[in-house]
Amino acid sequence: SIIDFHIGGFIKKLIGMIKYVCSNMDSKVTELQLLSALGISRTALAYALRVLEKVGYIDYKQEEDLIIVNILKPSRQNFEELIEYT
Repeated sequence: SIIDFHIGGFIKKLIGMIKYVCSNMDSKVTELQLLSALGISRTALAYALRVLEKVGYIDYKQEEDLIIVNILKPSRQNFEELIEYT
């Protein structure tokens, strides 16, 4: 079967998860938590985080399995502005 994958929806879901992590989890999440919630590979997660970092939306660092992420842009950032980079 073919999986219908839309990059815009994926990035939007990841941004929502990052906002939750920053607000409710002291900006810390395990890689496994993100992978499980998104149903993606480690490589896909690494690329997605890198894209969000490159466009200036987040700053993050990874320490073993722990990802520490901070949002750099305002919470009301227009998601459509990020689409052109995906």
